[in-house]
Amino acid sequence: MTIGDQAPEFELMNQNKTKVKLSDYRGKKKLILLFYPMDFSPVCTEEHCSFGPQIENITGGDSDTVVFGVNCDHPFCHEAFRKQYGIPYDLLSDTNRKMVKAYGMFSGEEPFNCA
Repeated sequence: MTIGDQAPEFELMNQNKTKVKLSDYRGKKKLILLFYPMDFSPVCTEEHCSFGPQIENITGGDSDTVVFGVNCDHPFCHEAFRKQYGIPYDLLSDTNRKMVKAYGMFSGEEPFNCA
């Protein structure tokens, strides 16, 4: 992807096993997608914990912006990670790696999968 390209459609499950589709937001909301390699890894945990308090400044009130974290972990892992660290935004599971590849975020390294 390059700047100006239309974002590829995606349909992923969040930590509650609810489907989230880009088409539900396109033209209605701005999305911030936070790609990260792995739940519970030290660096990713620190990043999510530092983003959390700032997210309300971006998404609070009448904001038209929604934030999603994205990686290849399963929804049950996202649910535990989000609960343990109080992450205030949904985490999406791209277990088949279609989205991370479409968005140019696939590292090709197991188990880290997203760059």
